Amino acid sequence: MKIHFFTLTILIVLFSSCSVKDAEEIKYNYITIYSDSKTDNDSLIFRKFEKEEKIKVRFRYIPSDSILYTIKTEKFNSEADLILLSNYNLLKKASRKKLFLPIKSTVLEKNIDPIYHSTQNHWFGLSKTPLVVICHKNVLSKDRIKNYHELIKPEWKNKISLQEKNNQTMKYFENNIRFLLKIKADTFLTKLEKQSFLPRSGDDFKQIERVKNGETIFSIVKLSSLAESHFKYDTTNEKNTQKVQAIFPNQRKKGCFMAISGGGVHRYARNPQNAQKMLEFLSSNRAQYKYAEKRYEFPISKDVNPCFELEKFKKFRGRLYKY
Repeated sequence: MKIHFFTLTILIVLFSSCSVKDAEEIKYNYITIYSDSKTDNDSLIFRKFEKEEKIKVRFRYIPSDSILYTIKTEKFNSEADLILLSNYNLLKKASRKKLFLPIKSTVLEKNIDPIYHSTQNHWFGLSKTPLVVICHKNVLSKDRIKNYHELIKPEWKNKISLQEKNNQTMKYFENNIRFLLKIKADTFLTKLEKQSFLPRSGDDFKQIERVKNGETIFSIVKLSSLAESHFKYDTTNEKNTQKVQAIFPNQRKKGCFMAISGGGVHRYARNPQNAQKMLEFLSSNRAQYKYAEKRYEFPISKDVNPCFELEKFKKFRGRLYKY
């Protein structure tokens, strides 16, 4: 009798736990996001999405240099439903590696200009920032440089600093140059490298530091990095970094190079419908401001104003080249 009572008790506990779990599944659907960037606003946006759609968000951060390898290696065993990437280089590589599932969405096509998503709808841009030339306000007038090509003029010999070759900003710049100049690109890039007397090192913030300290006159960085350096540090550093100004090249023609961040639905997504809903949500006006704000980037939507830090920069011409 005691044995039967014990068995019955165990069964009741098991069924109760299953019922609780099933209730959890019914209450929330799930989506797992893989991303190579994370900001304070991400959790706020995800919570808003969870509240509106009743879809639970799971987030996994993976650094830029390993995220595509991780997803490719995991294949259909991956838990990723949505892949969010911080730059066009990664979006392009992910598309070539066939990591994205093409999707049809009237919402995304309405919210995002065709120039900012792939022609096969594999990925969609969510925020954008231009590649600018930076210089010290007290050393040079920003009117002296009209386009990127003027940087190889003899007068700027030993006055330019460049990032290390594996840096994403430099890769993006070089890919754009190769796309536009074709066979002349290598000649241009070789001349540009000879313009620098400093060894190539660091990222955007290293170049901003070099310009601020007077070690060099010019460098090429993303505007988002300059905006972040202006406003993310304490008052003393802010005053120093405000001495570095942005020059927007190619304004008489098609505009400066535009970098973007964005995402797509994973090819082996377990919840592709939920991933599409998240993309649509992130492209909406109610999410665009917050998504772009902590990245110090411009919203992809024309109907959404940029954050305070970028207000003074919003009048420029830029173009995304799909090389």
